[in-house]
Amino acid sequence: MSAVKTKNTLNKDLKHGLQKEAERVQDFEKVFGSLTKTTQYYNFDWVNTKKHFYVEHKERNIDFGRFDSLFFDKVKYDRYLEIKKENPFARCFIIWTCNNVPYIWEFADQFDDDDIPCFYFSRREMDRRRGHGWQPQELVNVFNEACVPFQDFKLY
Repeated sequence: MSAVKTKNTLNKDLKHGLQKEAERVQDFEKVFGSLTKTTQYYNFDWVNTKKHFYVEHKERNIDFGRFDSLFFDKVKYDRYLEIKKENPFARCFIIWTCNNVPYIWEFADQFDDDDIPCFYFSRREMDRRRGHGWQPQELVNVFNEACVPFQDFKLY
């Protein structure tokens, strides 16, 4: 019964995430141009192949600033490093929508030009609701100070 409940919860979460992506993609396209939806388990939700943009979206039911940072799976950062090796001009972004207010961060090196950290790595036990129970998860925690309200974000 527990595995069925877990699978049902996962399916509900996936459906909710896809619905939120569909609601928000038009706003994101105003900045990034035409975005193509990737496959379900690709590391980024959308890609603009002409401009070499990769965009990931996370919906969070928290107020921005509740914690010192916003996190995502480290496998996405690892994929970013691979993409940059393949194409140094590619740019990757993650957008967290916190209680309906989106914030954006462009993937970058861990330290900025002033040698100030933009993020830190952590490892946390998490239930990913995939029927495996609590598992260790490698995360990237982006400091709030490195995130920009999406409405203020400008591509350069």
